[in-house]
This record gives sequence, structure tokens and C-alpha cells, in this order.
Amino acid sequence: MYIRLLLLSLLLLCQCVHSSTNQLPTIGEPVTIGSTAEEKRIGQAWLRLFRQQAPLNNDPLILEYTEALLARLAKHDPDAGEEFSLVVVNNREINAFAVPGGIIGVNTGLYNYAQTENQFASVMAHELAHLSQRHYSRGQQSRKGQQALNMAALLASLLIAANSDTDAGIAALSASQASFIDRQLKLSRLHEEEADRIGMETLVKAGFDPHGMVDMFEQMQRASLFSSEPPEFLLTHPITARRIADAENRARAYPNRHSASSIDYDLVRARILFSMEETPQQAVQRFESEIRGFSPSEQGSRYGLVLALTAVKDYDKAHTVLSALKQQYPGQAALIIAQSNIDAGNNNLPKALADIKAAWASAPQSQALGIHYAQLLTTNQDYSAALAALNKVQQRRPNDPYLWFHIAEISGLSGDILNLHKARAEYFILNGRFNNAANQLNNILKKFGDDPDAKQHAKQRLADLKIIQKNSKL
Repeated sequence: MYIRLLLLSLLLLCQCVHSSTNQLPTIGEPVTIGSTAEEKRIGQAWLRLFRQQAPLNNDPLILEYTEALLARLAKHDPDAGEEFSLVVVNNREINAFAVPGGIIGVNTGLYNYAQTENQFASVMAHELAHLSQRHYSRGQQSRKGQQALNMAALLASLLIAANSDTDAGIAALSASQASFIDRQLKLSRLHEEEADRIGMETLVKAGFDPHGMVDMFEQMQRASLFSSEPPEFLLTHPITARRIADAENRARAYPNRHSASSIDYDLVRARILFSMEETPQQAVQRFESEIRGFSPSEQGSRYGLVLALTAVKDYDKAHTVLSALKQQYPGQAALIIAQSNIDAGNNNLPKALADIKAAWASAPQSQALGIHYAQLLTTNQDYSAALAALNKVQQRRPNDPYLWFHIAEISGLSGDILNLHKARAEYFILNGRFNNAANQLNNILKKFGDDPDAKQHAKQRLADLKIIQKNSKL
């Protein structure tokens, strides 16, 4: 499977002239291409390709938290940009990466290994530093004349890594590509040192504990020592004692600061840990064991237990555990959603709907509450209201393929075929499946050609599609 994916990726990327991506060192090495506008074009083209093949996690609570964290950090590293496209990959390996044009990727495995928000934020700050310092662009002169093949192969290896829990990404590279990486190690190490330094400055300015970066390095080092197959980035750029010592010295230079892990991160991490268990029953055992013994966050473990108990339909016990958390953290979106799932499971859908509606009215910017409200409305077969809720969220997130997918699904359930074709077209465009998108728009012309608005929409989007497709060539 890995070789087939590599060949497919190379075929898709063989046209690249200026595209580039770098094998991920430690916690990610970005690609930077030319001007800011060109970087954005290449980044979006790359993102469409990546979405097609990578196993993405679209949990709204996870995305909402991580995007908010990136925004908080980016305020203190403005050269990294203001707009980011986040992709969360369902993969147990520690990994994160940055691609020019504001693309930030993170594996679910990173949430697992980063036991505190300070540790997780240190990785995100490091990635933003790679973007703000435009590292690849600064080393581009040494790569002239070999960019197309080298960068296509390296991007292909990233796609392979996203679909595997092994070091297949490294194994898939040819000897020439491995040699290319080796020639860049010295420069990459300099970039890593700079990203560590800038990242720590950003971390501190954003109110986090600089020792979180040191702790994260130690976590990754332990992952390397006790794993028969270390994470891919550690194979080429190991965490060294010197790097940890340098980070420790920098952290000591800042005033003492104790920044506890936020409840938001603890709950998101618990969602990741719950999803990693083979069965809900095993998840119940895991979180009960953590509560009895050691847990980086007792509140996170209790929330994870609520998720697991709800999944096994032990609603009474789930409600009891959740009640204490809700008293401690009133108004917390993840807890309100958890309560609504318990109520819905207990055949009290009206209460679940009323509670989520009220919570969303108080926090209209929350995509998680809006999407969950639409899901409950769909369960209640109130499709028109569900579409209205999703459309409201979509206005804030026009480039979210997950939303367009669900708008299409609910449109189909409601019998709104025109909206079904419109939403499917947008979904396919964002995933780089341009032929499928054109088919959907042409279906509008065939089925609704007598509707002036529908006809105009289809023709305009077909014209837009030609431009998007042209700009999506790497």
C-alpha cells in the first residue's frame, strides 16, 4: 500500500516547478516558496492534495480548541501570518508540520504525548516559528535544479507517514532522496535551533510556561528510547541532550512562571485518548484506572470516563460523573455537549436540543455547539432547522469541507436536491476533486436550468473552478 501511495503522490506532483516540502525534523520542518501570494497558492494546492489521502480528524471540539490556541500564539509571532488552515491527522505517532501559506498539521498522537497544554503549545509555537522565519526559502539556493523530484518525493513521504504508524515514509524514499536529506541536515539543525528560540519567546509572550518546551523534548526523547520504531522525524533529527540543555537554559532565563494546563486542553486530550481505545469498554477501564491511580489531569480522566460510559449506554453513571465537572466548569462547551448526548440517549431529545440551543445562543462563535445542535436537529428529523444551523456555522468557515459534506448529507435527507449538488460541489473543490465538482455543477444546469438563480450559480462556480484548478497545480 505504501509504495502505491508513493507512486500516486509522485504522479500527482510531477508537474511541480516551485513546490517544496521538507522531511519533518523533530517537530516539523516547513516548505516556503517565493512570495507570500505564491506560498498561499501552493499551500492551498498542497492542502487539497493532502485532504484527498490523509486520514483526517474532523472533531469540531478538537479543531476549535487548536485553532484558538494557534490564534493566541500567532498574536506574538505576527510574521507567521494571521490565517491558518489546520489539519488534524488520525495517527498515533508524534508529529506536527507547517507548510507555507498558513497550513499547520498535527497528529492526534501529539495530543497523547503532550500531557499538558504547555507542552502542546510549545510544539505549535515551534511550528509557527518555522513559518515566520521562512526557513526553507532561506535554504533554497542549495536546492536549485532538483526541487521538483526531491520535493515531490518528500511530500509523498509525508502522505505515507500520515497513513501509517511506521517509518514507511523514510523507507519509501529512494537513496537519492535520503542523500538529499543528509546534505540538508546541518541547515535543518540550524533552523531547528532558531525555531526553538523563537518558539520559546512566543510561548512566554502568550502566557505559557517556557519549561513546557523542555518537558515536551523529554517526552519525545522517551518515545524514541522505548520504541522499536521511533517516530519518523526522530530517525533523521533526534532530540539530543544538547538540545534539551539549550532549551532548559533558555527557559531559566525567563522569570519563574507556573501555567497550569487549561481545562480546554485536558478535555480535548481526553477525547483523543477515548478515540484511541479499541472499544468503549476498554475506555471505561482506562479512565477508571487513571482516576484511581495517576493522571496528568483528573478532570480530563473524568470527562473521558463520561464519554466512555455514554458510549456503553450507562447514562446514569455518566450523568453522575459529569454533574461534578459541570459544577466546577459551568458553561464549558464540551461538558454541555456531553450532557446533551446523555439526555438524548435517555430519550430526552427535547431537553438536549433546548440546552444546546441556549448554549449556542450564548456563544454563537462556537462551531462545536452549532454543529452539535445541527446533529441533534437531524436526529429529530428537523432538516430545515439543521441546515439553517449549519449554514450559520458555514458563514464563519466557508473553507471547511467537513461542513459542506454534512450540508450535502442533510440536504439529501430533506429532499433539497439543488442544495445537495451545490454543497457537494464545494466539498469536492476543497478536496481537489475537480472533475467531481464539475459534475455536480453540470447536474444543476441539467436539472435546474429553468431556475435563473441556480443556472447563474452553476455557471459562475464552473468559471471559478477553472481558475481554482489552474492555481492548484504544484
